[in-house]
Amino acid sequence: MRIPRELLAVALSLAAVAFVRADDGVAPLVERVSRLVEALDAPRRSERRSAEETLLDLGPAVLPFLPPVDRVETASVRETLRRVRRQLEVRQAEDSLKATTVYLEGPMPLRRVVDEITRQTGNRLDHTGVPDERLTAVVATDFDDVPFWRCLDELLAKHGLREVPDEDGNVLRLEVAKPGGRPRHVVYSGAFRVELESLRRRALFGDDGSNLVRATVVVRAEPRLRPLFAKYRGDAVKVTGDLGKPFAPWNPEAELEPPVTRGSIAPRWDLLLPNGDESKGASLAGRLNLVVAAGSETIRFPTLDETTNAERRRGGVVVRTTRATTAKGRAEIDVSVAYDAGGPAFESHRTWVYDSGARLERDGMRFEPATPPTVSRSSDGAVALRYRFEELSGEPEDYRMVYVLPTLVTETTLDFAWKNVPIEGLPRVGGDE
Repeated sequence: MRIPRELLAVALSLAAVAFVRADDGVAPLVERVSRLVEALDAPRRSERRSAEETLLDLGPAVLPFLPPVDRVETASVRETLRRVRRQLEVRQAEDSLKATTVYLEGPMPLRRVVDEITRQTGNRLDHTGVPDERLTAVVATDFDDVPFWRCLDELLAKHGLREVPDEDGNVLRLEVAKPGGRPRHVVYSGAFRVELESLRRRALFGDDGSNLVRATVVVRAEPRLRPLFAKYRGDAVKVTGDLGKPFAPWNPEAELEPPVTRGSIAPRWDLLLPNGDESKGASLAGRLNLVVAAGSETIRFPTLDETTNAERRRGGVVVRTTRATTAKGRAEIDVSVAYDAGGPAFESHRTWVYDSGARLERDGMRFEPATPPTVSRSSDGAVALRYRFEELSGEPEDYRMVYVLPTLVTETTLDFAWKNVPIEGLPRVGGDE
């Protein structure tokens, strides 16, 4: 049985309405995807296989135009679409770990520069803390495919500003920086900025004649991403003093996993200075692995009167609305979220699940939950949540449940290196900081 043409037409036209722009030529792609999806049910195996391979070759751009799997009647086509969607969503999530870039040229008000960076990269910048006279001042720009972090750092340094992450780390608030400040030591790696926060000498407790050097690094992902935690060993950084002697790691076998705080992760290493070493500076290089929830997806369910037992899969995640009740301006919705891979990554990711962008939408308006979700069931790789909404007007069919989640918990490697960094603090005898 073929997929009903009416279903394809509705699904693809709705997607086209959401994505068509005046100059991007979406319509031919919509039509091509429609033909390829129909060919997944062709009588000849070679035709079906060719259609599947072509959809994969077209890449993640076709995802908005694929029909919902649970609305397809033919079992073999459903399975093929699941396979295609899974591969494309994983590819999309992996691509999200690459740096976004900025194109801006010519004079324009600073407010417009900041707004354009947000629009082009999807990284939210809040300039309400910047005085209006600065925002209205016309500034020169010359960013040609410049990665987000490099662009932002250059812009803020030039105009005396700094960024401060909000509590969740997904919005950067801009404010006036304090004058002065020490030189920054920064490297960029894809969508991540790695900064050496400090290289400080400290006394070794219990040993009056020895000193340690602590290297503290701060890692920030682009705000559109959700870093979960870092993984590294105690010997993952190599430090050499300016006298040419290496500093031995104090606890080389340690396996460390610092969590995220306000969107940042701050790995640190302690290293033992050679006896008598009075280096005033050092060079260092290291590597760490960062676990990230990538590929954020927005899932829209049927209206509240049709929401019960609706299921959507995105990448390795299945989201299901198991119950929806409405009465007297209130709604209660039970949602289960299950990841194909559980374990430590999911455990750290669980906090994001609780704070995810669940909401109701009606006529373009958003309605946030009245309280944080409650947990009705939890296991390795899965969690069931109950959301409560209040002060709703109208009928259940007026509202649609929306859920935002990352489709892939993945790991990426960050390398960093700096030369001739001053060591702060003087040699101390006894005690500890």
